[in-house]
Amino acid sequence: MKKIGIVKAIVNFEDLTEDGNANNIPVKVYDSQGNELNVYINPSTVNVEADVSMADKRLPIETETTGKLSENLVLENIKVTPVTATMYGSNEALDGIDQIDPIMVDLSEISETTTIEHQLETPNGVRKVEPETIEVEVVVENAEERELTELDIEVENLAEGKDITFVEPEEPLIDVTFIGKASDLEELSKEDVRVWIDVSETIEGEVYKDINIEAPDGIRYKTETERVRVRVE
Repeated sequence: MKKIGIVKAIVNFEDLTEDGNANNIPVKVYDSQGNELNVYINPSTVNVEADVSMADKRLPIETETTGKLSENLVLENIKVTPVTATMYGSNEALDGIDQIDPIMVDLSEISETTTIEHQLETPNGVRKVEPETIEVEVVVENAEERELTELDIEVENLAEGKDITFVEPEEPLIDVTFIGKASDLEELSKEDVRVWIDVSETIEGEVYKDINIEAPDGIRYKTETERVRVRVE
């Protein structure tokens, strides 16, 4: 009896009903070091009534991608189920939370349409998050290709009073192969693509300039002509 340091009835949050009641919670006896003692105690259980009032905040679940898919695949979409999560806690704790950290999806590890289970973290000060686990479906499909020929190469930042002549190729035109979903490629036109060179720091004479290409989101590209030779006079 002299070893008794504290008597506890430990209530897990999950044991509480919605109105804050928990029945038949075991009463345990510990010494001053926290070791449980094997002693008889009366009553051996207690009923607990607790204030479980707390605020909640629902936030969207977003994703971010890292890495790249293999050349023969394109990303169709990423589906999160459910699309939101609810955090429970004090107003003070929830006021400091504006978003859920994005779920990172490494595309380099995806070789086919895949569903990933992800456990949401519970931030400091938050009592619980519902749901605890969500599903992230990464939907991919085989990549298709489509070539657009004789795209105009624009010239940017040519100094006033200067002329530019294309030497190789002789015409400011280029063929580009685009890679993406079949539905996106069907709708792709020359007006959706921009091809240009920047000659802002070019002195007179012949120089090589890298070709820059802009395409709609989700569409990759490749070309045999990565730079051109021009003459500035």
